[in-house]
Amino acid sequence: MNNWSYSQKEYTLKQSQTGIYQLQDRYNQNVYIVKVREYGCDIETATQQLVYQVKVKKGQTYLRDAGKNLIFSTQSQLSPVAFACFGFDILTRKQQAALAYAVNLTA
Repeated sequence: MNNWSYSQKEYTLKQSQTGIYQLQDRYNQNVYIVKVREYGCDIETATQQLVYQVKVKKGQTYLRDAGKNLIFSTQSQLSPVAFACFGFDILTRKQQAALAYAVNLTA
């Protein structure tokens, strides 16, 4: 194992020309789609089923599931798209946090 390295990408977050974000797997298939809205953003599956919403209201950002149940909230200045990363259930919590941090730096 002296020369072994791991370079296989698992997931990639891309932004389309229309402003839609797509979390894609290693085969470039959409896993989640994030649509920016006036109130925050919607997180949908590849089949456009709503799974989470991010809403920003009075300095607080909320992540709610499709049933409107509160998952997370924060008063920090994370962008809605960065906060949406916590709705990517296919990732571990550490991966979600790392991706949210990276997205927030670029937003």
